[in-house]
Amino acid sequence: MFTSTKLRQIVAIDRAGSLSAASQVLNISQSTLTKAVADVEQDLGLAIFHRTARGVSATPEGREFLNRAEKIVADFDMLVEDTRSQKEQIEQFLRVGISPASQEGLYNRAIAHLLKTSPNICLNMLGLPVERGVRMLKRGDLDLLFAPTEELTLEPDFIVEELGQFHPRLFCRRGHPILSEPQISLDLIGRYRVISPDYHVGYAQRFAKFLLQDDVDPRRRLHIIENFVLTQTAVADSDLIGIVSSTYGGSRRFQENFALLDLDVFPPLNMGVAQLSRWLPSRAVRACLAAVRKFPPDAET
Repeated sequence: MFTSTKLRQIVAIDRAGSLSAASQVLNISQSTLTKAVADVEQDLGLAIFHRTARGVSATPEGREFLNRAEKIVADFDMLVEDTRSQKEQIEQFLRVGISPASQEGLYNRAIAHLLKTSPNICLNMLGLPVERGVRMLKRGDLDLLFAPTEELTLEPDFIVEELGQFHPRLFCRRGHPILSEPQISLDLIGRYRVISPDYHVGYAQRFAKFLLQDDVDPRRRLHIIENFVLTQTAVADSDLIGIVSSTYGGSRRFQENFALLDLDVFPPLNMGVAQLSRWLPSRAVRACLAAVRKFPPDAET
């Protein structure tokens, strides 16, 4: 017989990728899961999974069913969470990814506003590479992913909201030799190593293409460092060149130690936020989106 418990078990098997892994997650026997799959498949009259030596994978018909099943399970869980939190003011968990990690500072005011106005939210915010962020959101390991829209709109399962533009600028330490040059050019920049937060964002690839034109291996001129605090520390103590948003780069605090280079290298990067289309947004997600709309990226940080 088809029950809600078996539906949850089927969804867990899909997420885990095998019966053995799902049994460990749910702390139940594999035989129980095997019977649940057989019962549901018999009731539906179709095969949900292909069985292989490495685990299970969804059939085409099974994938359609699983996508809707996961949404039903997630919506039910969120309904219970929202109802309980509204009545009891219990903690709400929110998992947010920001890609690349160096752009965390763009959301400082929004996150501060969220935590101030929603004290019951327990926030887990990760800075991570774009590709990893997309994978985590697709698996349901994140509730929201902030990233360049050109990466987010490639995924048909995402609902994407545009938030504004990120204006990348090159920067260096005060006293850097390049600041004594009468005119700064890309050829001059190419003499130094540049720190980029993620190779898979547009501005890093643009700079790499420039280096390739001069037969320079980008790997010899590009450092990939996700942590912007580490980037600032490295640039402050060397002749390395970093990438920063134009607004944060123009702030008084930043300008005390660093200088923006007078060179327009990168086009604006459109920023957005994505969530899974098959999930109903929780109260915590809705509160986070409201905060970001109030304080969009590249606002003064």
